Amino acid sequence: MFNNVDDARNIALGNTGIALDAPDYINSKNPAAMTAISTRNVILNVSGILKYNTISSNLGSDKRLSSNFTNFSAALRISKNAFVGISMQPATSSDYKISSAIPIEGTTSEYPVTYEGSGGISNWGISLGYKINDNWSVGGKVKNNFGTIVRKETITTTSEVEISRNIRYTGFSYNLGTQFKKDFTENFQLTLGVSLISEVNWFQKGKFHTPKIKIIPTVLSQNFLRMILRFL
Repeated sequence: MFNNVDDARNIALGNTGIALDAPDYINSKNPAAMTAISTRNVILNVSGILKYNTISSNLGSDKRLSSNFTNFSAALRISKNAFVGISMQPATSSDYKISSAIPIEGTTSEYPVTYEGSGGISNWGISLGYKINDNWSVGGKVKNNFGTIVRKETITTTSEVEISRNIRYTGFSYNLGTQFKKDFTENFQLTLGVSLISEVNWFQKGKFHTPKIKIIPTVLSQNFLRMILRFL
């Protein structure tokens, strides 16, 4: 699930606002907009979210209430025309638990199965902005995306089998932006912004955990063993 990690002003504008700037505001969409920060300001931005999720499929459904912070960022002017910022954002999250029952091939029996997921992808970034003149500004941002997704399946019958896979993701992306600002009159101002965001080139490394089998003294049926092998 993708998290809405933008600043509240960008979210209120439908995740737009590339040309939006202010002396006390960090525009997460366009690093060039940092050049509007005043000399005496150090901007800190912290936001969070409270959400209620319902996940359903032919395997079952799951309802959960969760909360998390969605954005931390800071920016300041380091010289007359140069600006720097940092950010930390949880971009995606995986949090579900679904219980279901699956038929055993060749029989009329069913075994209960629980599917669980946890983890997510976060990113941290460094932004630089430079004010060329009173009208033009440019900026760039580099982000390191990282995180681990855990998927677990538990089969419960006279025995309990737990199968889990951990996949770690890493990847870099960048954002290049520019902004043009012109005051025509006291009451009329034109601001234009352009932002280019690259795709993330993902690298992943997975780890498969050997199935944990907890056996209640009994004999495993051949069909049950066949079902376990299907999950591996």
